[in-house]
Amino acid sequence: LSMLYFSLTLGMYGFQLWLPKIIKGFGGLTDGQTALVTVIPALFQALGMIAIARSSEKTGERRLHVAISAIIAAVGFILTSLITNPWLALVTLSITAFGIWGTVGPFWSLGTAILPPRVKAAGIGFVNSTGNLGGFVGPHIVGLMKQHTGGFHGGLYVMATSLLMAG
Repeated sequence: LSMLYFSLTLGMYGFQLWLPKIIKGFGGLTDGQTALVTVIPALFQALGMIAIARSSEKTGERRLHVAISAIIAAVGFILTSLITNPWLALVTLSITAFGIWGTVGPFWSLGTAILPPRVKAAGIGFVNSTGNLGGFVGPHIVGLMKQHTGGFHGGLYVMATSLLMAG
């Protein structure tokens, strides 16, 4: 669970912290416009969390919901790196947001279902604390990739790989 959560948070935080810069890189947007455009993927984050969690709860299935959501996010990252049209890239970033945040509800439900009751609290704490290290690694790798290559393509591929591994 810790390794899975690490892979998920690597992509999640790498995406979240670099999203404004990625959108600003589309060109021609002021800081205020960039902030407004960044709201669009955020709406898909909320939609992904609600839709995937609702489906997972309705079916009682967790693993496949986490896996498919992670793969959707990975595909979104890959498509974003391949597309040159900024508005289509915004669509793929929104798909990415939907997938990444779609993993959250089923993941935590999966964790509470797997861990035995006597160690559930400690287990969840351990998974959260160790898995969240991906929240440091993801943004750091994206920043290093941007610094060395001048663009976000490498960082997008790293996050996509992490989410494919999670899936």
